[in-house]
Amino acid sequence: MENLYSSTRSLLTGEPATERSVAQQIEDEVCEGCPQLTYKQRIIGFVCCFSLGILIEFGSFFRIVELIEGNPKPFAIMYSFGNIISICSSFFLAGPYTQLKKMFAPTRAIATIIYLTSIVATLFLCSL
Repeated sequence: MENLYSSTRSLLTGEPATERSVAQQIEDEVCEGCPQLTYKQRIIGFVCCFSLGILIEFGSFFRIVELIEGNPKPFAIMYSFGNIISICSSFFLAGPYTQLKKMFAPTRAIATIIYLTSIVATLFLCSL
């Protein structure tokens, strides 16, 4: 939609159309789908999501007995999803695209990949 608007505007005004990168187009699509949040709404969303993630993580420790008895599945699932929800809470503060871009910056990419791979591997292995 933005490309149509941009090309129509350049045709009518005579200004050259500005080229937008794929990343900028994705960011615009994400922002279009999500309403602009105020600072207070972002903080409330972050606190609620982060608290839910921590609550689920702590709830997983009630499954420790099952883990010790040889059934790691309930503990692994709850703990992994608690971590995922806690990480997603940062999307409220910076926005999903910006946060993912920062997570996969060259200085953080290896740590992010190892962390996400370990969560996926934990969920995969506990499903066997």
